[in-house]
Amino acid sequence: YKTVFPVLEKITGEKVSGEKYVPIPSYTPSTSNIYSDSEMMLLKWLEYHYNVNNPFTRRDLLNFEDDLQDSLVFAAVIRSYCKNVKNLASLKPGKALEDLKYNAGKIVVALKNELLLRTHITEEDIINPHAREMIIFCTQLYLYLPYYLPCDTIEFPCTLTESVTKTIELKNENNVKISYNVTLEGSSDFSIDGKDRVLIEPGSKENYQVKFTSRLSKPMEAILMFNNNSDGPKQAAPLVFKLVSKVNKRNSVEIIKENTDCNLYELKDIPFQVANKFPKNGKFTVELICEKKKLLEPTTKPRKGAKKERTGPAPDEILKYIPEPFYIKDGFLAIQKNNTATFNVYFLPFEHGFHRCYAVSYTHLTLPTSELVQIPV
Repeated sequence: YKTVFPVLEKITGEKVSGEKYVPIPSYTPSTSNIYSDSEMMLLKWLEYHYNVNNPFTRRDLLNFEDDLQDSLVFAAVIRSYCKNVKNLASLKPGKALEDLKYNAGKIVVALKNELLLRTHITEEDIINPHAREMIIFCTQLYLYLPYYLPCDTIEFPCTLTESVTKTIELKNENNVKISYNVTLEGSSDFSIDGKDRVLIEPGSKENYQVKFTSRLSKPMEAILMFNNNSDGPKQAAPLVFKLVSKVNKRNSVEIIKENTDCNLYELKDIPFQVANKFPKNGKFTVELICEKKKLLEPTTKPRKGAKKERTGPAPDEILKYIPEPFYIKDGFLAIQKNNTATFNVYFLPFEHGFHRCYAVSYTHLTLPTSELVQIPV
């Protein structure tokens, strides 16, 4: 306890763990004749995160013993910094001894196996709490949990259906080697190069590659975590990165050119196929995105001396009243796995020139496909 006392003095609610901020509500010092101001700040930090995660069962924490015995406060504060801790998914709210043992076991397993956080705390310490041991444990959580927030966001700009690879450079500026366990959680569109453990020698660096394959236009996210797995007294802080996709454009799967001339106001249908390339049945939605074209200004010049006739609206104004030449009757398709379905796009031109549109088919189970339809009139 004497060892952790200098650390307790640094708990002010402003900044801990380098540049990581820990939110703590306002607190008026000297409101307790048992705990110091730093210890009361630690209690308020636990209380804040519990109430944020459990707004309908709020608590006022007054001590480090009975108020923390059921482990629910520890679970709440861990989830505030680490969203996907599986062992904390189903804790029991009861006060029975069996429930206390179950919850305490889940907390210890989550810290040691999922967060790889080395701690002295045991199930018995939580079930039969002692203020000194619990303060040391809470101080450790206060100092280390902020490191599980993403330290940086890595963006993956790409074209739809293409892949992009980013390299993360890890440096070891210490005089001891560092070992990390690597975990990737979130969208399956992100993948790592197969190494789930990285060893960095003193004074050296290691490059780690992450790959993203775009399947959907909407942004996808994942969390890449490097967790300390080194033996010895010196422990490296975890490194967490947020991975975000950004699809800038999409290329056509197929370009359909209809070279047969057709007349104005003459209806024409263009069939094309939508493929379901996945081993699962799916429902597809088809949308048309028509390109806006500009009307050409008259090329003939007025005769010299002729009166300038009053013209109508500008070409851009006219475009507002011209219907789109492409349309579809029904934009939904049910396609069995590894099969195709025929879809008709109808074309009814209202002006001369080349007309172009994109037929975009998508489903939440499959790759989006884009087919370019181009027709001369």
